[in-house]
Amino acid sequence: MMNKNLLIYSGLIIAAFIWGSTFVVVKELIKGMDIILLIFIRFLIASIIFLPLIKIFSKNVKKLSKDAVLKLVLTGIFGMSLNFIFQYIGLSYTTVTNSTLIIMFDPLIIITLSHIFLKEIFKKKKIIGVLLAILGSFFLITNGSLDISTHYNDLIGISFILLGEFCWCSYFIMGKKLVENYPPMIVIGYSTIFGVIFLLPITLFSTSILTLSTFSLNSWIWIFYLAISGIFAYYFYFYGLKKLYASLVGMFDYLIPVFSIILASIFLNEIITIYVIIGGILIVLGINIVQRDW
Repeated sequence: MMNKNLLIYSGLIIAAFIWGSTFVVVKELIKGMDIILLIFIRFLIASIIFLPLIKIFSKNVKKLSKDAVLKLVLTGIFGMSLNFIFQYIGLSYTTVTNSTLIIMFDPLIIITLSHIFLKEIFKKKKIIGVLLAILGSFFLITNGSLDISTHYNDLIGISFILLGEFCWCSYFIMGKKLVENYPPMIVIGYSTIFGVIFLLPITLFSTSILTLSTFSLNSWIWIFYLAISGIFAYYFYFYGLKKLYASLVGMFDYLIPVFSIILASIFLNEIITIYVIIGGILIVLGINIVQRDW
């Protein structure tokens, strides 16, 4: 059981790394391309990849119920469309560091929603772990200074990202219920496809497809990275959801700021301070406390 859980935890860490890296990649990509078009192309590529995967994973799986289809449509709209629209718009106004600030609220939202909708029980160790992770995220974001002046653009950016996180948490809870009855790959695949369908009219009316010809080779490489790596991230995440408590899986979101800040320091020249290191240690400690059974 321990070895099996170790593999699940490893997958969740990889997912956190992938999502942490996307903040840096997207921050660079949106400097030269339309946000809606970027999201649409990213998930269109992912949808094409998912088509054969859905067929493979659909073997010996019961037919989707009407309720399941409705939930998959909603997960596509909230998780694959609105979430990323809000997130990318927010990222265009503020920094990678400020963007990751909002993620620290995810587990609190998820634990609350899990208690309400999934009837998961609150435990003292979860509260201690959450508090340690929040403290760690606080160190990461504030960098040891309580003198935080919020600029107008940052306020707009954070507001959009916060909207995206509410969409993500709603997607998370609906996805948890779906993977209890269907393989994670089917849930992710259909969610992605429905998300692309939802995005199609928005993309056609708000952007010009012709601008695709202006994308550089380097941009295409990073778009494919977003599309393909995202498939692995979502699979690891939903597999974890299938095997573990939603509130426990949500704790791994705290690793995303750790990875994004480290990568931002490498590629965007952001400085890693002692507070970043302390924050990372507290986050890992918090996750460790929550995942233990004692």
